[in-house]
Amino acid sequence: MVNDLQCGSGRSSNWKFVDDVTISEGLLRNGEPSVIQSDLTSIATWASNNLMKLNAKKCKEMQICFFRNKPELPHLCVEDQILECVSSHKVLGLIIQDDLKWNEHISMIVTKASKRLHILRVLRRGGIPPHDLITIYYALIRSTLEYCCTVWHCGLPMYLSEQVEKIQKRALRIILPGRSYGEAQEMLQCPRLDIRRGELCEKTMKNIALGSRLSSHLTLTSENEHVYNLRNFKQFASFKCRTDRFETNTNDNETDADNENNKRQQRDSATQTVKKDHNSHKKPKDKPAYEQRAGSETGHRLNVAIIGDSMVKHLNPSKLRKGTKHNINVQTFSGANVADMRYYVKPAISRSPDYLLLHVGTNDLKRQTPQQIAGSISTLCQEIVKESPNTKIVLSKVITRSDDSSLDSKIKELNCKLSQFNNDLSEVFSLPLDSAILTDPNALWNDFKNKFLSVADKHAPIRQRRVKSEYKPWLTNEIKQMSYRRDYLKKQSIKLRSAYYDKAYKRCKNKLNNLIKETKQEYFRDKLSNAKNSKESWRTINELLNKKPKTSEVKELDINGQLITDDDKIADAFNQYFSTIGSTLSDKVTGNCTDPMNFVTPLDGSIFNFTSITLQETIDALNEIKTKRSPGLDGIV
Repeated sequence: MVNDLQCGSGRSSNWKFVDDVTISEGLLRNGEPSVIQSDLTSIATWASNNLMKLNAKKCKEMQICFFRNKPELPHLCVEDQILECVSSHKVLGLIIQDDLKWNEHISMIVTKASKRLHILRVLRRGGIPPHDLITIYYALIRSTLEYCCTVWHCGLPMYLSEQVEKIQKRALRIILPGRSYGEAQEMLQCPRLDIRRGELCEKTMKNIALGSRLSSHLTLTSENEHVYNLRNFKQFASFKCRTDRFETNTNDNETDADNENNKRQQRDSATQTVKKDHNSHKKPKDKPAYEQRAGSETGHRLNVAIIGDSMVKHLNPSKLRKGTKHNINVQTFSGANVADMRYYVKPAISRSPDYLLLHVGTNDLKRQTPQQIAGSISTLCQEIVKESPNTKIVLSKVITRSDDSSLDSKIKELNCKLSQFNNDLSEVFSLPLDSAILTDPNALWNDFKNKFLSVADKHAPIRQRRVKSEYKPWLTNEIKQMSYRRDYLKKQSIKLRSAYYDKAYKRCKNKLNNLIKETKQEYFRDKLSNAKNSKESWRTINELLNKKPKTSEVKELDINGQLITDDDKIADAFNQYFSTIGSTLSDKVTGNCTDPMNFVTPLDGSIFNFTSITLQETIDALNEIKTKRSPGLDGIV
């Protein structure tokens, strides 16, 4: 919309975004005259020529000056309206202060993010797993805390950085209660916010240096200063800072970070070269290589991770390493169920082991059916394969528990399902690939994903869950207990196909329906009898009819072109209107006609009819509609 906008003078800078324009000017100490006012006039003229108008109420003036004696500058005007001079202003979601500090912006994003933490609390109480909660945190909360962070990160003092970091600490405490901040970071793989902001600044600096339009703002080192190849070459020249404020500038800090990154890469390259030359003089090993085993194409030692609950605590990793000649690591998590194992395996799969042996499901037998446990394990394997595609998964059978013999049948059924799942997984990994997709990684991933999902859908079908209605004031504990009894009898009737449970379910259902009906009648009867005025009575009637209240508050009133916002004046205007409405209408009656039926449009025998109107009446009606409404005229000719 403002692409062709040009300022009158060439001294000021402007930034355009859709229908928003920001202009700035730098003045010297020697009393150089300002050209901002002339540029504002040219912008107003351009807007008028394009059938637009500047909103003087939204135009602000901000002066940034660090002189001890600030110069007095004339106020800026837009169409004879003096602009408000502010100490801070929001530009594209970023609050800029006249002292170039970031206190107000940090306060704004911290307040906004704190309100959104309630979403995590509600979802946590609803049983949403932590890996979904951390994704929601990234999308709704961390994105707010990192908006435009490349602009303000390097100028952020420690106390403001800690305010931002506290939001993430609170979020991780909600997602994983009982865990420290460091443990939650490791389990969820969530780095600190200040580290992420530094990485984003460094990434932005590299992208600018690679050929962006902003690369002209970077000061390159002069190639004519010397002819020597220095050990530490600086790609960009650092600024000479006279004040601490300029020293904490984003560009200067990011330039130093980019130069340090270049040094680090040179040191790493030199270290690798020295190690390579040093290793070339070593004698060859006389020790023969280990025998190549199944699953190892190169003959190296396989990295095997064994993770499980307390059932694997008796495994001796040292004896396993000596017997198999592989690198075996055993980790035991007592009392862990399938949901907990999703976070316990993350440190292990981050090292990309060749094999991952899982023993899980023992602690879920008392609360879930074998079908549900197998589905949860299938989902866990799918997440592991997504994180580490090169890792092969082996599922261990569940060992019979000696403390509860009633679980033996469940254990046998679960082991049978796990064996079927293992066989299907082996078929997925052993299926031949089409030669046409071997060179396309996306096609390979889609092929594997489709094969794996076919196995997952077979062993872990989608579960449907019924969500009960919201809280009702007439819902008593007796109704709740009877509802639980009704649901239990219904499940038993379906499961056992027993006539006894079927009759008991019908009797309980009828009794519950009568109880709900009587309780609701008694509740609304008492509430209507205790209503002190008609307002409470109508509120009770609307609640009985399930009607939601619709309230509208009048905040402003337009009377003959004058906008009124004061509550007392609005009330007086309504009183004046309704007290004189009778006389106003009677004055419009002409002649001696006193029969009210003369003012009613007669019907032509049908239920209703439409009175024909003229074109001028239509135009007058459209002109009465406000231009800000969608059916109103826009006024552009």
